[in-house]
Amino acid sequence: MRHLFLLLFFFLSCFTQAQTADSGKVIGLHPSVGKIISQEEKLRYHLFPDYKDNVFQNAKVIKYNDSTFILSVSTVTGKEVQSPITTTELDDLYYQIEDAEKAKRSEEEYVMTEEEKKEIKKKRVRQYNSTFWYNFLAQMTILTIEVVLAIAAGS
Repeated sequence: MRHLFLLLFFFLSCFTQAQTADSGKVIGLHPSVGKIISQEEKLRYHLFPDYKDNVFQNAKVIKYNDSTFILSVSTVTGKEVQSPITTTELDDLYYQIEDAEKAKRSEEEYVMTEEEKKEIKKKRVRQYNSTFWYNFLAQMTILTIEVVLAIAAGS
């Protein structure tokens, strides 16, 4: 019975942590754009094609403590549309802006070889994988501590 209680406590703590929604923080998408992405930046970098240019006012990305991200788009009519956005989509937006910035530079200033492109892609994949495992291990450490504390409190 005691083991059943501990198992139930473990799953409830997982569920509770997944459901916790702390206050969010507006984050920058790329150094070339501010934390609030204007209509001009949307047009310049061809961002957010799902939103019509004449209705779009600005957008921001909000990061919550549980590592979820929300895209919040404000329209000229005052409406605010919020939708979840993945880290992969954020990376895609970052590199879309980065590519547009590189295109503005002269060829003399910057020319990327195919090898460099492949290396950057590998680096991006490694960064994504390490971030995933870091977050996973952090969550498992917290859960392990909670279980140990529950066992200690039960003794």
